[in-house]
Amino acid sequence: MFEHKEYVERIYQERSFRKAAEKLHVSQPALSAMIKRLEKELGVPLFNRKTNPISLTSFGSEYLKSAGIVTDLESRLKNMAYEDRTALYGTLTLCAFSLALPTRIARKIAAFHASFPGIRLYLQNHNTLQAKMSMDSYQGDLLISTKNMDPEKYTGISLYQEHLVLVVPKRFSDTERFTDLQLDSKQISSILEPDCPALPLKDFQSVPFILASRENYIRECANMLFQEAQIHPPVEIETESSSVALNFVRLGCGATICSHMLLENTAYANQLCVYKIKSRLAVRTGHLYYRRGAYLTPAMKKFIAWMQEPDPTEE
Repeated sequence: MFEHKEYVERIYQERSFRKAAEKLHVSQPALSAMIKRLEKELGVPLFNRKTNPISLTSFGSEYLKSAGIVTDLESRLKNMAYEDRTALYGTLTLCAFSLALPTRIARKIAAFHASFPGIRLYLQNHNTLQAKMSMDSYQGDLLISTKNMDPEKYTGISLYQEHLVLVVPKRFSDTERFTDLQLDSKQISSILEPDCPALPLKDFQSVPFILASRENYIRECANMLFQEAQIHPPVEIETESSSVALNFVRLGCGATICSHMLLENTAYANQLCVYKIKSRLAVRTGHLYYRRGAYLTPAMKKFIAWMQEPDPTEE
């Protein structure tokens, strides 16, 4: 029906079969015969040949409108097909945290790589400040962070929620008082449920802490929790990340505050006591950010869509 739409459109633009034939590089009789065959197929005329200059009938106007819609749909499908093809290749620089541990984010990135091996990934395991600097300097394409970024500069897509936990070496005597509040590996997965047991931080105000450095957002969150609880625990060791702090907690050097995601699918019962912190400040939302107004490459679009898909391991 629309295979000759460009001829109908040219006649409408030129208001003349003769001028349209010249622009289309066909003879006028051939053009007229083509339009008559189309009108016979449709059963109604497209042009009012009695007007001067020639004009579209009401059906002819609807024909061109419909032809435009079809053209847009064809173009959209072609673009989608092109993006699907080109999304199988390219490069992507991702700024994130705790990539050294098998967190759900790291597992989803690994699954993405397995599904799209033609996309070369550059993973930057940065703290919050380093990640922001990488994005601001256009070195990073995407950023995964729980820190709220400037909405005027970045577009954020919500990916997940996490809860901060208090992690204490099992050998510390303070843990003996709260055995009923300790979370095992199964309870960690349901920590966001309201009936999950929690304790206030003030019960561990004298315990020495190991915390990430001040360039990390987790340190800012820990300080807010301390301030809310009105405590000033000693910070004896500062590390570059929560994952390093957690390692030294395992070695018995002190307690730390970290995301519950760092403890998912890990065996820690013999070494650590984990507690849900009783505070609204302990709940954080992880976002996938990209620079506002930036061109999203097919690889970036594919990764964004992938990260928004449900994780089958959580079902």
